Amino acid sequence: MDSNPKAVAVHSNSVTTIHGDALSENADAYVWEFFQEGTWIVAPGLNNAPDYVACPLLKISDHNNTVKLRRRILMPHSIGYDSYYKLKVKAI
Repeated sequence: MDSNPKAVAVHSNSVTTIHGDALSENADAYVWEFFQEGTWIVAPGLNNAPDYVACPLLKISDHNNTVKLRRRILMPHSIGYDSYYKLKVKAI
């Protein structure tokens, strides 16, 4: 996984598509995850596709927040991570 996340700004209470990195081989499955309280957990919304559709549940509070997001890739003989993002969620 790239140690330099891509910065993206999104608005809370909006539906946003985050595009996953191109893969060199086909994946069996995808799981988008976000970092919360020291743990990577499954992200809300459409989280099992090559691209992530962030749902309005990204609204964490009435203040701007930063959320780390990544894609877990399940391949025939391995598990990897890519598509590392730092989302700035702007309160509306």
